[in-house]
Amino acid sequence: MKKERPHSRDSQSLQALRAEYAERRGTGPLFAEYAATPIGWPIWLAWVFGLLGFFLASTAWMFMGLAALTPLTVNQTLLVIVLLGPVIGGVVSLPGLICALLAARRARQVQAGVAAPVTLVWLATLILLGGLLFGGLVSYPHELLGTFGQAVQAHCARFAQSLQPYGDPPDINKLQKDAAGLVTTLQSDQANLRDDQAALNALTTPDPRYQPLLDDCRSLAARDSQVTNDLLGELVSLSPDLTAAQKTITQYQTDTAQTLAEIQQLGAALRQQVFAPFQPG
Repeated sequence: MKKERPHSRDSQSLQALRAEYAERRGTGPLFAEYAATPIGWPIWLAWVFGLLGFFLASTAWMFMGLAALTPLTVNQTLLVIVLLGPVIGGVVSLPGLICALLAARRARQVQAGVAAPVTLVWLATLILLGGLLFGGLVSYPHELLGTFGQAVQAHCARFAQSLQPYGDPPDINKLQKDAAGLVTTLQSDQANLRDDQAALNALTTPDPRYQPLLDDCRSLAARDSQVTNDLLGELVSLSPDLTAAQKTITQYQTDTAQTLAEIQQLGAALRQQVFAPFQPG
């Protein structure tokens, strides 16, 4: 049997000692493989979510900044997008923040650079905090005012809008030519006014300055229900009394002129506040 030479064992021992010494100094193959280990998927997801959140938030902030410098005309859809932009950006940045923290933790484990993960942590944190503050101080109040304004617009002054085609004061000739159409409109209003009164009674104003608007709409809805019943009694008969109907409409328009003017004034102020600092398109 062939014996192993002594210098062969010495050579192997020397190589093992060199490898161990190199690893201790950080220059060996084991350390090189360890140091070259990438941070992995957390850093890439942190970049994706962070940049997407930053884009959404910065676009909305850009519109707000431009509106502060010069009047911008936007429609309701664009207004909603602008108001929700920072909020959505903050929501998107939350998984980016989590991934950035994971990337920073893994970078420390593999002794890699932590500058990029830490930067992403700060970026995602700022976007998240900005979205929370913007949502609480701007988006949410605007949403409440907008919802209130839409409800008022849908349920207030229904009968006054139905009378617009007949003039102020009403033209007897128009009433005579469209008596059947007026009856149909009144019957529709009679059915809808019950829902209007219920909706207005259940509605609350998000801003005390618009409580008079809500009170006027409630009183007007009750008055509309009464005058609608009176007009239907005058028109739905074998011999419709158009003269009495004209007097009833004229008296209604005289009695509610001040209330309608106040409703229009407060409605315009509400619309301006909802779209501030933009101009309603």
